[in-house]
Amino acid sequence: MGKLSLSGGLGELLDSNSVSDSAAVQAETLDINCSLIDDHPNQPRTSFVLADYEQLKASIGASGVQIPITVRHGKPGRYTLIAGQCRLQATRELGVKSIPAVVRSIDEETGHLISLIENAVRSSVPVLQEASALRFMLSEYKWTQARLAGSLGKSKKWVSEMVALGDLPNSIVAAVNNNLVSQMSQLTQLRLAYAQDSEKVDKFLSKQKQSVTFKAAKALYDSCVNEKPVKPKRKELDATAIAERLALAKQQLVGDDSLNSKQTDALHILETAAQFEIDDKDRLKLMVLALFPSK
Repeated sequence: MGKLSLSGGLGELLDSNSVSDSAAVQAETLDINCSLIDDHPNQPRTSFVLADYEQLKASIGASGVQIPITVRHGKPGRYTLIAGQCRLQATRELGVKSIPAVVRSIDEETGHLISLIENAVRSSVPVLQEASALRFMLSEYKWTQARLAGSLGKSKKWVSEMVALGDLPNSIVAAVNNNLVSQMSQLTQLRLAYAQDSEKVDKFLSKQKQSVTFKAAKALYDSCVNEKPVKPKRKELDATAIAERLALAKQQLVGDDSLNSKQTDALHILETAAQFEIDDKDRLKLMVLALFPSK
């Protein structure tokens, strides 16, 4: 089988009549029995927007499949879907036995990439599903983010941000599943905000009834960054109490042979250091030893 060159980018991969730089890509369009087509084993698209899907299904019911799906040769006598999950599923549900398909002679790796590209140019594909497919290419085929970005016609930053979505916390994943967040830009802001103040983000999302806009997500992130955490107040001790504690500690340490002259001087200095709250002689001694370690 000829392996599809990636040098031509998006157009070459999606054009069934294209020819690679290194070798011709064999492709033919056939009417294939739906029962002979196996679903893509790592399909980037695992769910659909119901309204869009029903509209597509109605169109296929009225006029048939206008744009062929793309498949490759699979097991003997069978085909594996590369692109066109919605069209294939709708055709099956309508009870239509066959579907027009472009059959490509390509390997599994290139098949995964074409599936990724088709979904990358469709705005209706859930962003987490697309992110999962990108991570699959990186891990399964050891692609670099730069190579993947070039093949998809995207920036390295876009790929990096998409891959980072694989570690989203449960509250943000739930927001995506509940259709409150659908775009990578909003998800990126929420992820960054969560890293600053997870409790605040969880509280924000729990109150949302409508889709989170980019403006709202950005404002949340800004508030998490700019809001300085309230430092707990240090227990206030009056000067007399501090002086008494230090004096008592010094009295207990007098004659201790383990203290050298410099440490004894440090002990004297600490008597007047009101910012230190010393509860007992052991803590005071440790502080002195830390300041002037024995040689």
